[in-house]
Amino acid sequence: SWAWGFTLNRVSLFALIFSIGILVDDAIVVVENIHRWHTLEPDTALWKLIPRAVDEVGGPTILATFTVIAALLPMAFVTGLMGPYMSPIPINASMGMFISLVVAFVVTPWLAQKMLKNVDAHQHGGEDRITKRLDGLFRRVMTPMFDPRRGARNRLMLWLAVFALIGASVALPVVQLVVMKMLPFDNKSEFQVVLDMPAGTPVEDTARVLNEIGAHLATVPEVTDWQSYAGSAAPINFNGLVRQYYLRSAPEQGDIQVNLVDKTARERQSHEIAVSVR
Repeated sequence: SWAWGFTLNRVSLFALIFSIGILVDDAIVVVENIHRWHTLEPDTALWKLIPRAVDEVGGPTILATFTVIAALLPMAFVTGLMGPYMSPIPINASMGMFISLVVAFVVTPWLAQKMLKNVDAHQHGGEDRITKRLDGLFRRVMTPMFDPRRGARNRLMLWLAVFALIGASVALPVVQLVVMKMLPFDNKSEFQVVLDMPAGTPVEDTARVLNEIGAHLATVPEVTDWQSYAGSAAPINFNGLVRQYYLRSAPEQGDIQVNLVDKTARERQSHEIAVSVR
């Protein structure tokens, strides 16, 4: 955060909290494989075991880490207002993932050598009941995929199922089962009405129409009060900043700031109320 000039705010803290869950994955994979090799070959020196254990999982660990980085980093190139707002998430999370990979390959093996040198691996041999059950489940699922007679057909069916699920997920926005928008709906205590009269309308006519709309809004049970702004913008909130409402200063333009009762005292959300009065 310091290198890119980010401050500690809600977005940057979210990036750090979000990455905590995946930062430990690389080190866990390396430690578990070192422990497995130490259990399988308890009489072999750790300085011989650890390089083999790390090398065995090195490729998949690097690939998995850079896959996550590749999924997050493009968000850093978003332009417009959302660019600076969202950039701490991909940059902080991607740097955290890269640093965790370096720690997993440099620091973790060194710590494992220090901490396991006095551990008797003979006392940790064998597998517990849960591990055996998971191993049996894994074998039952994967064995049909490598069957000499039906393995090719089973793998083809798996690929078809995967592509069908991907196609179904892509189709969700098309059939409008999933609504795509920049930010999620929020149950706020206010909403805004934006009025655009024909060009050249006097500000007095704009104010009159705003008052008529306000009188109708006052009949809505959830509305407590309202303020109208003719020829000038209403107080700017985040939505107004994104939509550049601060530029609305023409006499034919007007806004109404509508205040609602507390969300605990009403059943409908602010978005539903705004849609109903539109």
